[in-house]
Amino acid sequence: MVEKVLERIPFAYGSTAILASTFFFHILNCVIIRASRRSKERSSSFAELSTNWKYRNITVSWAHAVIAGIWNLIVFYCYCNELMENLIEYYNVNIYILVCVSTGYFLYDFIDVVVNCSFISSWEIRLHHVVVSAAFLVNIFQCRFLGYSVVALLAEANSIFLHLRKLLQFFKVHSSHWSYCLVIFLNLFTFVSCRFLCIGWIAHALYAYYDSFSSLHLLLLAPSTFIMWCINAVLFWRLVSRDILRSQPDRHCSSRSAINSRHLKNLSNDYPLNNNGKKLNGVVHQPYEHMD
Repeated sequence: MVEKVLERIPFAYGSTAILASTFFFHILNCVIIRASRRSKERSSSFAELSTNWKYRNITVSWAHAVIAGIWNLIVFYCYCNELMENLIEYYNVNIYILVCVSTGYFLYDFIDVVVNCSFISSWEIRLHHVVVSAAFLVNIFQCRFLGYSVVALLAEANSIFLHLRKLLQFFKVHSSHWSYCLVIFLNLFTFVSCRFLCIGWIAHALYAYYDSFSSLHLLLLAPSTFIMWCINAVLFWRLVSRDILRSQPDRHCSSRSAINSRHLKNLSNDYPLNNNGKKLNGVVHQPYEHMD
């Protein structure tokens, strides 16, 4: 039997930590904007990128993923035995603050998306944040089920590579570059081992320990688990279709482009052309066109 480390923490402390986290990520967003203004004279391309809302949003999300993902893995490493014995009742200061920080980030990101993005293009993000934040707030208030919040935050370990993939695209790193290929592999691997694992873990707990959950938790967790499963399944299919299924056609096109370029070079060496495809060296040539 695991002895609970702390008595119930007053919700005032938790709400303060949540608001402080929200303010921290807002400040981080302001720092990115300010840095972009200072960089206009030195690098106009970086300035244009940094003033792009989607770039700033992904950068802040990546920062949260790094903080929460590494923090979460450390918590699992240090308190694995206690958590595995009682995910419902066990918690400590590290676990409590971790869940508060992530809840504050979800609140910040929800506001940021509402202000800067249309509803149609961001409905899954809003739904995700509402569902997760509601469950986390109840857990923080009751100081129960915080262990399952930690399990849910395993997804942030995958978000490190998910958001890094998008940042590499912003910086126009080619899809054949080794760093991009490595991020793709780690993203898909952690997607399965972290996101799907944590959803399956929570779903199993709802089934196996049904009597341990209150009606409020069942009302929040049952539909939210189903929603998260659907959202992540759709997201995983998008990643596979864009990073795996499209890679073969891209390589084929690249190979054809290289062959055509070599062919053009050989033709140019054998028969010099002018810009209008006129007759040179007794041979009539038409201007070269790339065929996809």
